[in-house]
Amino acid sequence: MEATARRAGEGYGKHDPLDVGAQEQSARDRATIASEFDPAEITHGRHAAGAPSVLVAFLPLIVVKDIFVVAIVGALLALAAVVVLGSIFGSF
Repeated sequence: MEATARRAGEGYGKHDPLDVGAQEQSARDRATIASEFDPAEITHGRHAAGAPSVLVAFLPLIVVKDIFVVAIVGALLALAAVVVLGSIFGSF
């Protein structure tokens, strides 16, 4: 629906320039401490031409899954090492 409106030239039109408060350094510092948002970056944003591909959309999930698998494997190896060392040297 949004893409249809954009193709038809409908929308909110050009935005007014940012007020001075958004460009003051102290306001920017407080905003970036509260979150990753920087008010001065508002004018640089734009809509994407299209949706990301399926691979790009799933990439963060794949990376997180791989990190999780590596962490689980590492924990299992550490547990196995403790069991083997415990059987070799007796109880700690």
